[in-house]
Amino acid sequence: MAPAEYDAILVSANGRTQARHRFTVVAAGARPTIRVAKRAIRSGASIRVSWSGAPGWRNDWVSVSKAGDPDVVNYIGYVYTGAHVNGSETITADDLGKLKKGRYVVRLLRDDHYDVLAQTSFSVR
Repeated sequence: MAPAEYDAILVSANGRTQARHRFTVVAAGARPTIRVAKRAIRSGASIRVSWSGAPGWRNDWVSVSKAGDPDVVNYIGYVYTGAHVNGSETITADDLGKLKKGRYVVRLLRDDHYDVLAQTSFSVR
């Protein structure tokens, strides 16, 4: 199957839809990516992140950490991806508090684990 989003539909003998499930096919060898809508934000602003090629596990998640901290467990805030292979989410100031000036890292992580699948950076001015 070509990489895309598909619907699997269970149809009864009389043509009625009994169940529907959306799924995503990702290209073989594709690597997950993550990006931020803005590379620089003001302190107290929300951060819009988008990802593609995530595994689609129920508890895949996106974290925000101070840049330069190699320990991924030291995150400031996070949101779940909703099991979406491709998607976007806004991480609000309520999730993060008021970030101080500096550089930060947004990471895409696998299924409530600390396996970093992709990361990118942004700054607070």
